[in-house]
Amino acid sequence: MEQRLYLEIPTPDTEAVLAWLQRDWQPTATGSLVKRSAGGSGVVVEWGEPPSVLSVVVWSVQRTTYLKVFRWEGESRRQEQEILQRLVQDLRRAFPYRLPTFFPTLPANPDIFEALAPYYPKTVQYFQRFPNGQADLERVYWWEKRWRENAIAPEPTPPCLCEGREPVAAPTFDLIYVGGALGALHAAAMARRGYRVCLIERLPFGRMNREWNISRGEFAHLIQDGLFTAAEFERAIACEYQDGFHKFFDENNPPQARAPVLHTPTVLNVAIDGARFLEICGTKLQQAGGIVRDRTEFCRLRWAPTASKSNAGTGAAPLPSAVGC
Repeated sequence: MEQRLYLEIPTPDTEAVLAWLQRDWQPTATGSLVKRSAGGSGVVVEWGEPPSVLSVVVWSVQRTTYLKVFRWEGESRRQEQEILQRLVQDLRRAFPYRLPTFFPTLPANPDIFEALAPYYPKTVQYFQRFPNGQADLERVYWWEKRWRENAIAPEPTPPCLCEGREPVAAPTFDLIYVGGALGALHAAAMARRGYRVCLIERLPFGRMNREWNISRGEFAHLIQDGLFTAAEFERAIACEYQDGFHKFFDENNPPQARAPVLHTPTVLNVAIDGARFLEICGTKLQQAGGIVRDRTEFCRLRWAPTASKSNAGTGAAPLPSAVGC
């Protein structure tokens, strides 16, 4: 048994989904397969010789309906993908998202409490009690707005980097980075050294809601290497701390056995704005010929022991040539 699909259906009426599956849904337009009821849980779809069998089951949790498709017999075939794609498309038409009306777009630089109080008075009331409630509520609002926008108008999925089964015509890279956080820094450095680099990020590239910490001494190596300028470093600084210290709890120890405070004024004392830093890294990566593919899921790669342009004729060992999608 292999799971082939997992889907959330935005309705609490699981019985309506089950009835639709058993009575109305047509797995293909040709009808060249058998669909039969699976009692109170879903349907079974069978086709081909030897037969391939898919089982579609639904259930409800906390006023939401969920659906899974399992392959019970046979192997993956092209018709299976068509059935799954048709199922998702037909479900979205039969049970579309119906979101409550969202409040108007907030004005520039709003007081988040004042702006949301008419719509969500209880939410504002409780967030006002938090130590950092205003910033927390702003972040919650941002995530809610982003989710709603993507639910109503999903962002288009970029085409796969490798088309077909043969990697001959697909892009070839020396290095593929999966994840666009600190990997972007290393990717930019390697692209500047002549490697063919691709960076894949599932979310929009450059979004970072936290800061990174480094010391001036550590970042100086990146400046000396030519990857950043001193001005770019200063522009990326969110905050610089004057001191840091460490102290072990030893209140139960006698005075002569207590450890002194260890001051570390130059250790991780520079906080870097993550989003601004990634923006710089992404620009340098692309200027050096690298490729950034955001909103892209990493599925697989193919590799072959072929020499890359970056080390051809140098006597160096061949680098793996990778193709990802």
